Parts: sequence; C-alpha cells; structure tokens
Amino acid sequence: MPEVREAALDLDGTTLSYEERSGAGPAVVGLRGLGSSRAADVASGHFDESALAASGRRLIRYDVRGHGRSTGRPVPAEYAWPHLADDLLALLDAISPNEPVDAFGASMGVGTLLQAPVVEPLDSPFDSGLRKPAMKRPGF
Repeated sequence: MPEVREAALDLDGTTLSYEERSGAGPAVVGLRGLGSSRAADVASGHFDESALAASGRRLIRYDVRGHGRSTGRPVPAEYAWPHLADDLLALLDAISPNEPVDAFGASMGVGTLLQAPVVEPLDSPFDSGLRKPAMKRPGF
C-alpha cells in the first residue's frame, strides 16, 4: 500500500496543499477542474486513480489556489492561466526538480497544463508533445 504524505507549498500570497503517494516510478501529477478539489473528486467518484497508484508511480495531487485546502486571495489576476501555470511549475520544482513528470487533468487542469510550457517553454518539466524539444519530432 503506497504511503500518502500531505504537504503544502508556500508561494507569494497562497499556500498550495498537495498530497504525494509514494512510488518508485516517475511522478504523475493530477490537476483538478474549476471549483473542484482533491476531496470533491474522491467524493464524486469521477476519477479512478487506483491504476496509477497500483502502477508504482509517484502520484501527486494538488488543490489549485483558492480551491480545497489551498489558500488564495480575492485577486482575479492571480487566477489567470499564466499564474496558475506558475503555481504548477513551482510545485513541480519542489517535488521533482530534476526529472520530467507526466500529468493529467480535467477542465481547468488541462488549461493549466497547456499554459505551463508557454510560460516556461525551454525548462518545462513536462515530457510531452508540448515541450519544445519534443516539437522537433516528426508530426509536430
């Protein structure tokens, strides 16, 4: 059974709450949709992450600013795509500073994932077709 560790990352004006399930494989980060949280996703049963947990990979789930257990200020600009992407990249720097990660998301989570390589294109930790080095592959 994987160990689950609750943690928080203090950023300028907010604290991101996240959990990390232990695993030996590369990290996988899950992002929530607008108005959702880790707890709401579990309660709704919309996402079954058991296969990821059973795969032995590190699973990181976090609540975006102003959602769930994460704090946030009532400043609309802090919820714009570039700012949400900055939060994600800061979290990835904290949990997996030297290795790429895989990620999945729903709704706003996907928007954040799409924005992250725009915000930080050359140093993005994503191992995906959105990363600039991967753009050199045929078909991109």
